[in-house]
Amino acid sequence: MQTILKGVTKEIIIGIDKPFVIIGEKINPTGHKKLAAALTEGNFDYVRQLVERQIAWGADVLDVNVGVPGLDDEVAMMPKVVALVASLADVPLCLDSGNQQVLAAGLAAAPGKPLVNSVSGEEKRLAGVLPIVKDRGAAVIGLTMDDNGIPKTAEERVAVAEKILERARSEAEHRGWAFERIAADLDLVRRLLNGPQSTGAGEWDADFLVVPPGQKIVMAYDDEIIEAQE
Repeated sequence: MQTILKGVTKEIIIGIDKPFVIIGEKINPTGHKKLAAALTEGNFDYVRQLVERQIAWGADVLDVNVGVPGLDDEVAMMPKVVALVASLADVPLCLDSGNQQVLAAGLAAAPGKPLVNSVSGEEKRLAGVLPIVKDRGAAVIGLTMDDNGIPKTAEERVAVAEKILERARSEAEHRGWAFERIAADLDLVRRLLNGPQSTGAGEWDADFLVVPPGQKIVMAYDDEIIEAQE
């Protein structure tokens, strides 16, 4: 059970049996007035500092979010920041936005095999994010929440995970996609979320990876496999 992310030169493997992966999330203007001001002014010096600090602190992946309220053109800003970060660090990038156009713009500028944050069980996110992820050959975090909000029980979260997996499988069959690997065990999701109880669920035929503490699932598509089967 593993998902591979790639930066300019560095490769990171996320898996239950692999070392803990640190995602640096300082390049996010939410609650970060200094960064919000820098992005609004188009001043990237502070972004450079944040990249250097997080790499020095041991970040394996760098999250990039440019969602500043009132920013004139977030779609144009994302690839600029992505390109800057990639020029300063060889680690994989995690592109973070609730705007699908922003994600697509960032993915076009990102090197290697990036991670997308995120898709959920919400219909709008499923329909909008999965095709973008596929087209880029990226990985994506799956959040166990849907149009009803954040589930209160482990069973409800497993149900949302099932929904995401089924939609990804359906989209794959409809569009002729190929999944990189099989890596989702809903019984494991259940154990991570709510203790050792068993649901009797087996592996699902989709490329998802459960990431502790059990509220996220990582899915990835492999361009080489897709190309080979088309």
